[in-house]
Amino acid sequence: MVTKKDKYFYGESGTQGLPFYEQIGLGAASGALKIGEGIAELGAGFADYALDTNFLEYLENNYPKINVDDGLGKMVELITQYGVPYSAALKIAGKVSKVKELGKVAKGGGVSGVAAKIGYYGLPAAATEPLVSTARDATLGQAFGLYPDEFMKSLDPTQYTGRERAAASLQQKLLFGAEAGPAVGGITAFIGPALKGTAKVAGKTLSPITKTVDKFAFSPLAKVVASERTGIPQMLKAINSGRVTLGEKMGIPEYKKWRFMDTESTSMKESLFAKADEYFVAPIRTSGTGPEGLTVGLRETENFAEEFKTIASKYVDNLERGASSLAKEMGKTGKSNTKVFVNELVNDAGKYATGTELDKLNPNLVKFKTELDGIKNNFDDLRNHARKIFSTKELESLFRKDLNTHLLRTFDITSSSSFKVPKAAKENVSGIFSRMLRNDPEFKFKSKEEIDIVANAQTEELINLGRAEGRSTEDLVKETQNFLAKKGYSKGKMKELEILEKNEDLPKAIRQMFGESQDAKAAIIDTIADIATHVGKKETFSKLALLGEEAGWLVRAASSEEAALKFQKNTGVNRGLVKISDVAGDKKGKKAFSPLYHDKLLDLHTTPEIARALKGQTLWSDFLLQSSVYKSFLAFKGASQLSKTVLSPTTQVRNVESAAMFALANGHFGNGASLSDAMGFVFRDIFGPDGKISVDKIAEQSAKLRRLGVTNTNIVTKEIRALTDDLIKASEDSGGKLNRTELFLKNLQDKSVLGKLTEVYQGGDNVWKAFGFEFERSKMLNIIKEPSPANPLQHIDDASKYFREVIGRRYDKFLPNGNLKTREQILDEVAAEIIKNTYPNYSYVPTLVQNLRRLPLGNFISFPAEMYRTSFNLMKFGLREMRSSDEFVRQSGAKKLIGFSSALAVGKVAQEIGKEAVGVTNEQLDAIRESFVAPWNKSGPLVPVAKEIKGDKVVYKFVNFAYQSPYDVIAAPYYAAMTQFQTARAEEKDIDQAMLRAFFGSGRDPGAFTALVQPFVGEAIITEKLADLFVRGGKTRSGRKILSEEDTVSDIAVKGVVHLLEGITPGAFTQATNFARGIAGEQTTYGKDMNPGDEALALFAGIRINEANVGKSMGYQVNNFVSSQREARRLLTKNFGDANLNAETVYREYEKMLRNKFENFAEIRKVFDDAQKLGFRKQFIFPLIERRLTKRDRGIVFRGVFFADKIGTLFNDARFKKTLRDRGQGLTDFIDLNRMREIFNRYNGRRFGQGL
Repeated sequence: MVTKKDKYFYGESGTQGLPFYEQIGLGAASGALKIGEGIAELGAGFADYALDTNFLEYLENNYPKINVDDGLGKMVELITQYGVPYSAALKIAGKVSKVKELGKVAKGGGVSGVAAKIGYYGLPAAATEPLVSTARDATLGQAFGLYPDEFMKSLDPTQYTGRERAAASLQQKLLFGAEAGPAVGGITAFIGPALKGTAKVAGKTLSPITKTVDKFAFSPLAKVVASERTGIPQMLKAINSGRVTLGEKMGIPEYKKWRFMDTESTSMKESLFAKADEYFVAPIRTSGTGPEGLTVGLRETENFAEEFKTIASKYVDNLERGASSLAKEMGKTGKSNTKVFVNELVNDAGKYATGTELDKLNPNLVKFKTELDGIKNNFDDLRNHARKIFSTKELESLFRKDLNTHLLRTFDITSSSSFKVPKAAKENVSGIFSRMLRNDPEFKFKSKEEIDIVANAQTEELINLGRAEGRSTEDLVKETQNFLAKKGYSKGKMKELEILEKNEDLPKAIRQMFGESQDAKAAIIDTIADIATHVGKKETFSKLALLGEEAGWLVRAASSEEAALKFQKNTGVNRGLVKISDVAGDKKGKKAFSPLYHDKLLDLHTTPEIARALKGQTLWSDFLLQSSVYKSFLAFKGASQLSKTVLSPTTQVRNVESAAMFALANGHFGNGASLSDAMGFVFRDIFGPDGKISVDKIAEQSAKLRRLGVTNTNIVTKEIRALTDDLIKASEDSGGKLNRTELFLKNLQDKSVLGKLTEVYQGGDNVWKAFGFEFERSKMLNIIKEPSPANPLQHIDDASKYFREVIGRRYDKFLPNGNLKTREQILDEVAAEIIKNTYPNYSYVPTLVQNLRRLPLGNFISFPAEMYRTSFNLMKFGLREMRSSDEFVRQSGAKKLIGFSSALAVGKVAQEIGKEAVGVTNEQLDAIRESFVAPWNKSGPLVPVAKEIKGDKVVYKFVNFAYQSPYDVIAAPYYAAMTQFQTARAEEKDIDQAMLRAFFGSGRDPGAFTALVQPFVGEAIITEKLADLFVRGGKTRSGRKILSEEDTVSDIAVKGVVHLLEGITPGAFTQATNFARGIAGEQTTYGKDMNPGDEALALFAGIRINEANVGKSMGYQVNNFVSSQREARRLLTKNFGDANLNAETVYREYEKMLRNKFENFAEIRKVFDDAQKLGFRKQFIFPLIERRLTKRDRGIVFRGVFFADKIGTLFNDARFKKTLRDRGQGLTDFIDLNRMREIFNRYNGRRFGQGL
């Protein structure tokens, strides 16, 4: 392998900084050139070896090359150079009979199958890579430094000539072949099993470790803490009692009563607390203006629908997988043929579920009886449920036709603004109309041309009917039937002419013209969701009526006076109420509550705030969605968030790793649940059954966890989905259709590969929630005891007590049918309640955050909001459990408190271990954090992993543990405050200034308060890109230039678009290019060497190794210092030419300039001091500043004493002199020099360091 030469025939300066399209083009061109170069090298190598000539040297010096040194171009180059020849070789090999047989064996599995797969996919790589690799390329082994230095040196052909050079070159090519075959074949053969195996090993490895730690540390400690002998439980009880007593003595009403009070009350105290609740507490409270339990109850509709949708989707997914395999067995080649076959079978499954006999459907369906019965039974259960709670008349109004045959479909003409009617479909409908008109006596004597004109006009009329805004699919079907009848096209006539088939409501030609959806799976799932939503809504409000009456916030009374008296008795609050049947729903006077869903609520009374919560609160940010421009911005915001999370392998891995901290914080370690079982369940939930567990079992378990609201509540995926849903709902509510952007986002998440990647991201969250649920459920076995003859309601009593003492609300002990819940059902519900409140859950995001996520601020602001909520709940539940009289409940509370403390401390512990292992002191770590890391690494525990000190090369490597722990959101304000305080004190700030800086931060570095609010008010990804272009004048927040003054209008447009596209570039793309650059030994734009090992660790393990290169960092900081000094003076002198310039402005700006300069000197001096602490010797500092700083500035820095700018030098400014001339004033007439000297003396001679 030879070192890159500086001389290149094309692109000598490299491709970094070029527009992305040029990088792609040059990358592809370079890859193509290297294929030719590799082949030419092989020929030249053989010639040189045989004849002892120097063709290789001539080739190297004269063959055209392109210096591709950017990540995107390098990735394209590698794909072109190695991927294209490999693909061609694989296709050719697939046609060779022997290789074909190898491919068949590979599909068979087992040891022989794995070996065959390695051979099948490895042989083409072993053949092509030696052919196309060049002397400038490195193998993977060489890139990762796996070979001894002596061996590497022996392969460098530049040290040889003639035959020896040829031998080294050919050896290098053989090494490519030797590595390529096993590497490519092995990756292909083992990637699937490796994923499964990793999950299995992780589960089985972690389990004994956590059980051991729990057995010998956490459980004994929890028992000690929970024991009444320690006095801790009694003390907590006393504190709680004292808190309540103190509140009563101070006249503060019980917090739970605030939401029931009236803001218009004649009692000033009640009005004050009611307003405090409505304007400050309710927006950040999960339940909003409603009482505890109302929000949870309202979610039951969604959870109920999720349960039935999950069951249906598991069976349909399994049917699709089986049908796809069957299609291949039957020889249906090609993606489109397979897709059509699969869709036909799923379509027939829907028909079977809605009453069609199996023998009248595709005969291949009998091979999928399990899936068919699962889908049909799901439909039957739901339909039976619906018939129990809705009358026949209500069912007819809801579903328009027989519930047994109800199957939804969609027409693109009603949902998509970009839908174009297919020309052929339009001609078919016009042809049908012509045919029927010819059979109409009225048109008997009309010519063909006249009939065609009428038929075409009717077709256009029908299309316009379909395009009308605000029309549902069912509305369109009904209106189309009326249209046809009106034109004389009766069903009888159409059936007679075989235009309309039996059981069809519209002719197939018209359905095709309207763009009927061919997605059979969507039809089944959407129908299930439709029926389940109606049923769930009815049941939910019926349950809430019972729950509200029992809790006292709903009252049944004959008059408003009686209702107020009952309400006061129940809640202790005297106020006016509203009758639910009288609550208005919209400005047109339509009632909010109808007998169809709310029959049990209509006769009840409650507060206006609770009534508003019952009908569903609107958000103040809804008005933003009326703007099409703003909706486009939100679409881009959603796309950018999606690309940096779901489409980022690093973030995918971190999502799984960091979620483990939730289990730790909850005390979910030791015996109680199996992590490997949870991983296995989630893997099968996403990718289907593997033969060990049936699809029935997977569907049952998945549906239960969805119904309980435990899984599929990931903050990231749900927030992106919520943005998409907001856009779609806004269009639908306004009677409009979805535009291309909205449709793209919806389809992207629903139907594409991205949909599966979203499931995978969700799965990373589900693993730990499923594990936590089983763990919490096992704990409850000791708390929710079995019923006995002595007390058949023991389980009910225990659950009611636990909910009252720990959760803080009444437990609903009844099922929707009025029966009491069983112990098994209670165990599930109590465990789910804990998980939903201590693991982040999007369903619990308050209205304030729901509004904020629509603004151009923050990325995934729901996540920090949930971290604050769940952390508070962990502490609350833990302390409440510790006050219990039940020993097992107290131990559960102790484990929560110990686990939560451990989760907060684990980063600090890792940091201390790293310091000891690498040999880094506290002082050195503070120096790294305060002077040599990027702003985003200043908060959080920094874990040292390596250091290198050789002369002027001083490098420290570290991992910012904040990215591995979600609880960094809680700890970040502390780290930010400590960093700012220490930095301020080192810069000789007064204590009050240091405290202010610790709270608010400085510049781009946050303080405690700014770290706390930054996730909510910081720029969103796409907002930041827009601000760079239109607010910061073509610069990023860090000062990097995007645009230059020399750019033309076209340059600005191209660069602007490229910069915006960076915001939605998938993380996978960026990470893959970084990996490619690491292999190629490239450098970042900041001069850091890219290491393939570090990039691989980030890509596959989610762990980013950061580097603090002291020397290089000081170079950048010295440049920033020089710029800041110039800027400080410019800010003063820029005012000298103002017509309104006055002396006070000069005094103020002069002091401001001196203060800024002093702080700049203090900061750069601190950087130099910190550099020395880290081992960067003084003798290397001087060369860094010799040419960049003036002799005077160097003296100030080295002495640590500030010399202020002399007053006289300021007034030599030409603009200042002109201003005085224009006014006819002398210097002393305008300026009080004594006052200037006072300012000068205040700073001159001031120390900021001890001297170097």
